[in-house]
Amino acid sequence: MVAALLLPWVGVLALVSCFSSVGAGSSFAFDLDGNQEECFREDIVPRSLHSDLFVHFELLEPRRPTDALNVKVVSPSGVTITTWTHATANHTSLNVRESGLYSLCFTSAPGSKAQQRVLYVVDVVTYGTRSLTRDPTVIATLIQQFPDKPNPSTLMLATERGVPVSMGVVEYSFAGISVHALHENTRVIASFSVDFASKPGIEVTLAAIPGNRVVHPPTWTSMTTHIDSFYDRVITNHGVLASTGGSLFFDITDTVRAATAARETLSKEAEVDNASPSTVAFTIQVAEDGEVRLAGGAHAGSDASVPASFVMQHRRPTLSLEDLGLPVLQLIGRFRYAVWDLKGELVSIVQNERRSRDGTFPPTSIASYACPSIESCSCF
Repeated sequence: MVAALLLPWVGVLALVSCFSSVGAGSSFAFDLDGNQEECFREDIVPRSLHSDLFVHFELLEPRRPTDALNVKVVSPSGVTITTWTHATANHTSLNVRESGLYSLCFTSAPGSKAQQRVLYVVDVVTYGTRSLTRDPTVIATLIQQFPDKPNPSTLMLATERGVPVSMGVVEYSFAGISVHALHENTRVIASFSVDFASKPGIEVTLAAIPGNRVVHPPTWTSMTTHIDSFYDRVITNHGVLASTGGSLFFDITDTVRAATAARETLSKEAEVDNASPSTVAFTIQVAEDGEVRLAGGAHAGSDASVPASFVMQHRRPTLSLEDLGLPVLQLIGRFRYAVWDLKGELVSIVQNERRSRDGTFPPTSIASYACPSIESCSCF
C-alpha cells in the first residue's frame, strides 16, 4: 500500500530534482561488518558557492538499542567536515567548496551486532555559476604580542576578554574587473576554510581596510589605525559562524562595486588607467572570546599525504564572482532543500513499512525499491 502511494511522488521528486540541477548521486545499501570501516568516495566539482552535498544514511533494520553507526565526512584535503556518533540515521545537507573526492566513512558503534545493513543516499545540488575566482595577493596575521613581526601566509584569529589579540589580513586584486561586470544578479563572495575553531559556531567578522590597501609589511604596529577603529567598518551587522572543518562566506559585493566605481572615476578624471589601487583589503577577526585558525595555504601540521600545491589551491581564501541567474532559477535552487527533506521522509516511511512487515521486503536501496531500474531514477 505504501509503495503504491509513493510511486507518484517519486516521479514528482525526480522531475523537480532535474530542474534543480542535481549532480550525479549514489543510492544503495551495503553490509557493514563490526570491525571494519567502510568508506565511499564522491567526486564533486562545485560550480558555485551554492553547491551542497546532501547525505542520508539509515540502519535498515536495527534490532537492538545498542545498534548504531559512527559516521564522518572528510573533504578532499583531509579535513573532517562533520561527524555523527552512535547514530541510527541522519538526513542533512553540507555546503561544499573544494573540488575532489569527498569520503563518507562508516563504522559500527561499540555494542552493535556483528553485521549491519546500511542505506546510503547522496546527491549533489548546485545553482548559480562561478564566473571568476581570485586568490589573495596578501595573507598575513597581525599579533598584538609581537607587534612588529610580520606573519605571512597564516590566518590565526584570537579574542580575549572581548578584545582581538590576533587578526587576519587579506588583500585581493580586482584588476581587469569592470563595474559593468557586476550586474544585479552578480555577487562577490570572500570565502575561507576553517582549520580549527575553539568552539562550534564561534562568530567571525570581516572589516574593510581604509583605502583598500594593506600597509606593508602588515604588522600590528603598521595597521594600528585600522585596528583601533575596525568595528566601524565591519561589512555586515552580524558575523558568520565558524566550526572546525567548515567554511565562511562573506558577501563583499558592495565593497568591490564601490571600489571599482571609484577606480574608474579617478581613471577618467586623470585620463590614465589604474589611477587608483585595483584592490580590496580586509581584516578578519573573532567577535567573541575564542580562537579560530583559517587555511592560509600549506602550513605545519598539514597531512603529509596531501601535496602542498593541492592544499594551496583548494584551501586558500578566495574571492569569487557568482552569477546567480534569473530569479526563477534561484527559487528553484533554494527549493532543493524542501525536495531533499521530502525525499528523506519518504525513505523513512519505506523503511518503517518494511520493518512493520517483519522483513518480508528484501533490504535494498530506496532507488531500487521505488523504481523499476536505477536508470529510470537518474534524477532521483
